[in-house]
Amino acid sequence: MFHDQEVEEYCRVFFRPVERQSPSDHAQLNSMISKARVRYEERPLNEQEEFKKVLTSYLRMYAFLSQILPYPDLDLEKLYAYGRALANAIRSKKPGIVYRFDDDVTLQYYRLQKVCENTQIELEKTGGSTIGGPTDVGTGVKTGEKTQLSKIIETLNERFGTEFTEADQLFFDSIQKDAAGNEKLIQAAKANNMNKFGFALTEELNNIIEGRMESNEKIVNKFFKDPEFKTLVTEYMIKKVYQEITEGSE
Repeated sequence: MFHDQEVEEYCRVFFRPVERQSPSDHAQLNSMISKARVRYEERPLNEQEEFKKVLTSYLRMYAFLSQILPYPDLDLEKLYAYGRALANAIRSKKPGIVYRFDDDVTLQYYRLQKVCENTQIELEKTGGSTIGGPTDVGTGVKTGEKTQLSKIIETLNERFGTEFTEADQLFFDSIQKDAAGNEKLIQAAKANNMNKFGFALTEELNNIIEGRMESNEKIVNKFFKDPEFKTLVTEYMIKKVYQEITEGSE
């Protein structure tokens, strides 16, 4: 369904250093994935289903192994990045949709996370000074530069001694986006005040966050294992989601 050269071309754009990324990257990635999707759709249904099963199995297995291996095999990492995009593209049945991750926020988070990791690896290989990670500086900021973390990230780090970074903020943004687009929650927000809306969101939030395990396992685990953490995140989301829905409908 796809060729090694296509994976390489895709990853040359996907793993570009932050300073070289541009708004046109998404269009390039979209175009590259579309080639494999066209070939996929030309195959018989039984072959499509078999390919989808194999690809899904690989993605799940690699996601698990990458939590154990400190520096995954680069070729497998490239295939994983490409495979995630392709899996979501062939999952979509809507006309005109050629490429998508779970959503754009997930793409931004995964890309930022991996570009930062790969930058650190390359510096270590060449003997340069490594870029200190979150455990080195406490909040994931660059030397001499105070990164403005969002209110939720700053609050969580202060309260729980966690070391969430700006990349992790994208995860919370994705949760808020999902919740604000949930039809059940939209109706609840329009028909109730914020306090009553909170009951509806609390019920739905568990399902939304659980479905994001692959995107950010450390936050998901923290959410379900730490009641105080869960309460703080839920209270924050109630306010933000309610405001987004109600203000957007005016």
